[in-house]
Amino acid sequence: MFEKTEGTNLPLPDQLDEIRDKIKVLKKREKEIADELKKTGGIVRGAFVEAEVKTDTQRRLNTEKVKAELADRLDEFYERGEVTKVLLREIDPE
Repeated sequence: MFEKTEGTNLPLPDQLDEIRDKIKVLKKREKEIADELKKTGGIVRGAFVEAEVKTDTQRRLNTEKVKAELADRLDEFYERGEVTKVLLREIDPE
């Protein structure tokens, strides 16, 4: 069976799995860097870009309260649509 390594000509599902693994690592690192910049605050200059830390006020809808208040009327506001996903499952090596 195949071994998960870079540089091999893997089938598409295995390539997708590797990409998703890399994205998880990158997202974790992105969060770590963003958290560090937020601690620093203000404008932080790099060699090629600068990061500005800003705090803004957001207005959000509390959907739990809306559901509790209007539960009997919500169906008319829902829209249905199709979603296509690619699900990956580990294969037992035989």
